[in-house]
Amino acid sequence: MSSLTRGRGQYTPLSGGDFETSARGWDLTGGSAVVNGNEPYYVSGANDSKSLSLQGGGSATSPTICVGIEHPTIRFFAKRTSGGPLGLSTLRVDVQYESNLGLLETVTVGTVTPTVSWQPTLPMTVVANLLPLLPGEKTPVRFRFTPLLGGDWSIDDVQVDPYARH
Repeated sequence: MSSLTRGRGQYTPLSGGDFETSARGWDLTGGSAVVNGNEPYYVSGANDSKSLSLQGGGSATSPTICVGIEHPTIRFFAKRTSGGPLGLSTLRVDVQYESNLGLLETVTVGTVTPTVSWQPTLPMTVVANLLPLLPGEKTPVRFRFTPLLGGDWSIDDVQVDPYARH
């Protein structure tokens, strides 16, 4: 995987998070699928042409990635493609991880507000990256993206950890 440098941060693409070669490893529900159309900044490459369409009532869950205290945030590009009732649809981002008791836990780490054009999201704190307290230790996590209030969304170029050095 290549790293991208934006300002002082180095972001690492989440496996399959550019959606150029399908959504291999992603769990898609409710009609979510890879479609034509890319964020206009071409962050992952000048020839990129795909993104992930998230249908209202569906979701997409990423492949597992291991994070630690040096992996504090996730960012991506998003746009709402249909608004749901009154155009109020938002996009919820959850992190899923295994607790110390072996239970699957889910924590909401961010909400994307409606936008009709591609925009980078604000950094969202991973939260579960704090489970391993020592640098170099990791915990496996997955990220779930869910449109709320019936709207449809597109996401692209899902990236993690501005402090990682790969």
